[in-house]
Amino acid sequence: LACAPPGPARADVADIVVELRSRGADVRLLGPVEGSDVRWAAAAPEVLAPILAVTRGQQVALALARLLGLDPDSPPGLTKVTIT
Repeated sequence: LACAPPGPARADVADIVVELRSRGADVRLLGPVEGSDVRWAAAAPEVLAPILAVTRGQQVALALARLLGLDPDSPPGLTKVTIT
């Protein structure tokens, strides 16, 4: 999962995604860039990019968990009570 928000690093991220895919990696691109798998509005200010990326990342994680038949609200190994 690669995040390419607006700003100076966007082109580098897009380039590395192309390179990784050419080597057979399964990479998903997030951001307001051409070829993105998970987009957000290109007009959004750069300062909001981390919030947009995290939100989209959580949406991808939720969809993947459901696709795999997992319960994202009750992951194995997680307990909400700490035994002291």
